[in-house]
Amino acid sequence: MQRFGGKGLFAGQPSELLLGDKAYDWDLMVLVEWPKRRNLLDMTTSAEYQAVSHLRGDSLVRSVLYAIDPAPTIG
Repeated sequence: MQRFGGKGLFAGQPSELLLGDKAYDWDLMVLVEWPKRRNLLDMTTSAEYQAVSHLRGDSLVRSVLYAIDPAPTIG
């Protein structure tokens, strides 16, 4: 991740669902900042990532991966 410019900002285990559908309750969340979306795409298509990507799928029942754009500043 770091080799491709990703910076881990936060990782944590949600302790309780306060709002929303229990079906989408998460066990772990990780927030990573990328300089550009292209950096993330370059990592996920690299030979190194492809060689171990099966571990992600094999170890997870369900996962989501969102690319998120910054929200406009309020105020």
